[in-house]
Amino acid sequence: EMSVKEFVDESVPFLATTLKVMYSLVQLMARDIYYNPIVRKHLRKEYLDLNIRLTTVPTERGKKELDMYHPHFFVKRARIDRPLKELRDDTWLVILDEEKKGRVEVRFEFPWGKDSNGDIIRQKIIRLYLASLRKDLPEAEVALMNQWNILRSEVVKALLENYMYKYLENWMRSELTTRAERFVLREAGRRFKSMVNMQPFKKDDKKGKVLAVMPESARGPTAFATVSYTHLTLPTIYSV
Repeated sequence: EMSVKEFVDESVPFLATTLKVMYSLVQLMARDIYYNPIVRKHLRKEYLDLNIRLTTVPTERGKKELDMYHPHFFVKRARIDRPLKELRDDTWLVILDEEKKGRVEVRFEFPWGKDSNGDIIRQKIIRLYLASLRKDLPEAEVALMNQWNILRSEVVKALLENYMYKYLENWMRSELTTRAERFVLREAGRRFKSMVNMQPFKKDDKKGKVLAVMPESARGPTAFATVSYTHLTLPTIYSV
């Protein structure tokens, strides 16, 4: 506290009192840790391994429109308890679509709910960040280290609640969306391949097959689209 008083400046609003100086210091330290790429990478892994609960809550519009006959009814009040890395890509696409249409609200909830004492991530960071107290240290030094540990605990709380948890949720949304987009590309490619290889196309037919008949009028010429083993021929005009 004696060190903090040196920075009190009544002419500066966020430094006007000792409490405001402490608050500004906590926020500064929290942001400094938040922008550290190594910390972000480690916490992304921790977040991914957690059993984050994804839930959806219908809006007033959703309560009316997402009835039991709607094909997206299953995401009206969804509750997914398994790790999000195991979430089906098509399920996330439906949830995202309904959220964009304003029919559901999406929430990411921690396993410990609102009980901060069960915050596993916070506990791990505190064990690493706080100074350990040895029994052979002088009493005055122990008292000083305790004060710094109190400050560090507040820094960890500000880091997670004000910055990191919001970032991790947005990161998870982005990861799920990217994965879902790749799923769409794979499915589109698979279905296109199936469509191209379906009848009347046959690889062993050297003479080709008629894909479409396009008459221009009742008495005018008719165009035939044909496909051969090697290429597509468009169009071939015959007078019929």
